[in-house]
Amino acid sequence: MVVWLIACTAVFAFPRVDVPSQSDATYFLSSTGGHAALLDRPDLRSGEVVVSRPQSIASWPGYQPCEELRLTCLTPSPETTQGEVEAFSRLAKERRWSSVTVVSQTSHVPRIRILMGRCFPGTVRVVAIPEHGLWTWLRAYMYETGAMLKVAVTPGCDDRLPWEG
Repeated sequence: MVVWLIACTAVFAFPRVDVPSQSDATYFLSSTGGHAALLDRPDLRSGEVVVSRPQSIASWPGYQPCEELRLTCLTPSPETTQGEVEAFSRLAKERRWSSVTVVSQTSHVPRIRILMGRCFPGTVRVVAIPEHGLWTWLRAYMYETGAMLKVAVTPGCDDRLPWEG
């Protein structure tokens, strides 16, 4: 357990992050960090602003439909980080983008880098939104450990677990 906590802290709490800079698009993921940053951190926006808006987040506090925000919104299928990356990669190919800044919470950064590296051939910068609180971090460690196992057994851009269809 101690080894797992140390490993999680090294990987998820202190990932390599980038400084926001000019990109063809800024992609706000549907995570709580990405959602909050969209509303609270307009300084992170560069190029076209793209937002992941799975149907499952419509009940979140502060949620605003894309029409009200005047943004490019994607509805990923499946409603997973993998689905978000695939949806963005298709849009980026259509629009011939070669760079993106992805915004999400800190613990999400290592997985985003892996998935974007598999699916998007351009330059990827990842900006982290801080997470706070012991329980938040413990939950993130547990969730991200499982999610990284999934990444390990689905090595391609569009690979799925058998029950994901």
